[in-house]
Amino acid sequence: MQKKIIALAIAGLVSSGAFAQSNVTVYGIIDTAMESRTVSGDVTAANNITRYNGVSGGYMTSRLGFKGSESLGGGMSANFMVETGLGTDAPTTLAPAAGAANTATMLGDRSLTVGLSGNFGSVNLGRQYSPIFNVAAAGDTFMYAGAGSAANIIGGNTSVRRNNSIRYDSPSMSGFTAAIMWDANTENTTNVTKKNDQATGLSLRYANGPVAVGYGYEKVTVTEATGTDQRRNALTAGYNFGVVSVQGGHLTNKVSNGGADNAVTYLGVKAPVGAAGTVRLQWGKMNDRNVTNADQNFWGLGYGHAMSKRTNLYVNYGTFDNKINAAGVSDWRSLQGGINHSF
Repeated sequence: MQKKIIALAIAGLVSSGAFAQSNVTVYGIIDTAMESRTVSGDVTAANNITRYNGVSGGYMTSRLGFKGSESLGGGMSANFMVETGLGTDAPTTLAPAAGAANTATMLGDRSLTVGLSGNFGSVNLGRQYSPIFNVAAAGDTFMYAGAGSAANIIGGNTSVRRNNSIRYDSPSMSGFTAAIMWDANTENTTNVTKKNDQATGLSLRYANGPVAVGYGYEKVTVTEATGTDQRRNALTAGYNFGVVSVQGGHLTNKVSNGGADNAVTYLGVKAPVGAAGTVRLQWGKMNDRNVTNADQNFWGLGYGHAMSKRTNLYVNYGTFDNKINAAGVSDWRSLQGGINHSF
């Protein structure tokens, strides 16, 4: 009798709340690799080191996510997503100490949203990707992860996610989609900093068959008191020829009142090898318009081998050259080999 009561109690718990919703999905990616990395050229540290260690996210960024929806009738649904980054090289608690080596385990650090969707598209509130990032990432043949990714040369030329934001995404219309976002971020009652780091962004994208084109824009209020703002633009395109696909992008980043002013261009190709392999090659260049010859060059090469629909083995090589060895920006060479599993 006691066992039956316990079983009924457990069944009652499982049948309530989120567990009762059959449309709640738990998903994730575990990706880890060993890396040989040589760093040199930092004039402030005069370092030249070779390290062998584990890295997380050499093929796709490790994560754990929960998402779901509830039908509200009339074609409308309520949706949520909680997605947290995982540092498989050095896992930490959900609240690591300041300055910890791995801070990518804050709950919901990748996405934390709730919103509505329907025939009108979708509206989401919370922490989420910026429209300009979606455009920039679409031009990266390495999917914004690992030693071969264009992320290594793009740097701060695009924000990735915005906090305290509201974002609208249109439905697809013959391959055309649009998005617009406003980010309140650090708005508070102090007039001097009321709008600091507030951002407005938008994107226009077309993806149909082998063709993909996108444009993204973002304006960020850096310092309201001085009228300093940052304006970013991104244009990416890609075409799949079947035997090979080509994609790339051009990003500009300009801060008013004498701040940063640079442009990044990157171009990549990928091609299938046999039934399970994919080769990727990517080149990138940053043109710094502020400091003479403060440019940066990047090359990436990678091979991925699908063991199944959910498991991949991969090897990546990347090289980054900082032309004038500016303080804090080092040259590096990286060789990674690892395994990626999704669930």
